[in-house]
Amino acid sequence: MGLERARLKLRAEHGIAADRGKIVRAALAYVLEDFDARADDSILLRRLSD
Repeated sequence: MGLERARLKLRAEHGIAADRGKIVRAALAYVLEDFDARADDSILLRRLSD
């Protein structure tokens, strides 16, 4: 549901037509870049440690 809400909000508020796969790829790229840059303080590590 969250993914679909994000897709609809991107289209309605920002004029960006992106399918769910494109959003997932962008989110994964962001998380991996953050992990490379911030390792011990990355969002990935924090989320997996919960």
